[in-house]
Amino acid sequence: MADTSTAVSGAVTIHPSSKEHVAYKLMETIVYHDKAASKDKKYYLSLYVQCLKATSGSAIGYVLKDE
Repeated sequence: MADTSTAVSGAVTIHPSSKEHVAYKLMETIVYHDKAASKDKKYYLSLYVQCLKATSGSAIGYVLKDE
């Protein structure tokens, strides 16, 4: 079986104007204003995926669709 492990060595830099950074900042803003009591790992990961779709120019219907 092939080795599928992933490792990061050293610092990771995300450019402030990248769609990934903008998606993260959008997620932070939504989380700040969201009054939901229970926020688990799935909540944050799903929200980030939606934000990344939005910053990639996807249509709102696709952005809000859970996959």
